[in-house]
Amino acid sequence: MCIIIVAPKGKIIPNTELHRAYASNPDGWGLAAKISRGRIEIVRGFDTKDLVSAYAEYAGRASIVVHARIATSGDVDFDNSHPYVLPGHGVIFHNGILKDVAETNPTKSDTWHYAEELAAQLGVDPLGLTNPDFNRAVEARAVKNSSRFVLMSLTEPLRIYNERSGLWADGMWYSNSSAFPYKSTAKNIVCAAGLPNVKTIVAEALASTSKKPTYGETRSDRKARRRLNLLRQKV
Repeated sequence: MCIIIVAPKGKIIPNTELHRAYASNPDGWGLAAKISRGRIEIVRGFDTKDLVSAYAEYAGRASIVVHARIATSGDVDFDNSHPYVLPGHGVIFHNGILKDVAETNPTKSDTWHYAEELAAQLGVDPLGLTNPDFNRAVEARAVKNSSRFVLMSLTEPLRIYNERSGLWADGMWYSNSSAFPYKSTAKNIVCAAGLPNVKTIVAEALASTSKKPTYGETRSDRKARRRLNLLRQKV
């Protein structure tokens, strides 16, 4: 499933939500903080305490996007932990499964392959992220695959693709409800237009997490290959 949380500058994601998000999506987390125009900092890791600590470094003083991953394709490693860098333009996060991407490298995820595709397009497009055709194509790809994308640009405003498939709460956007308690619903959650009510969304999330994911290797195999230190990067 994965989850993306968008916290505009000044908004704070509660630690309880960070814990729930990673408990439900435990195959690597990543965050991007837009420090200023032209400067994005990225941190990735595999431990909940590290996620909370890394987030606290930026909380409230920058626009932040957090991602927690469920591995449906590709290895469990830093290379497949979101976000993916679009060189010279920004970073992109994904929640969902892309069924229409050509996966040529089995060690890489569907999102990694799509990010490579986008980077190649942007590399030859003088308009870059300001090209309406580019943004329409990403929106269409998101809707077609029942996915959500968040693109944090170095110079342009943050953009959410297929925003209607997520929900807003306390001025922050969530790509699904896996950061919220399963047995209760926050009164301050506002569902996007066209979505079922929050109770239905939570029930669907609970049903989906009750099924054990299928991977190409066992969980113990993945744990043995993990590097448990943090990976920091500047764009």
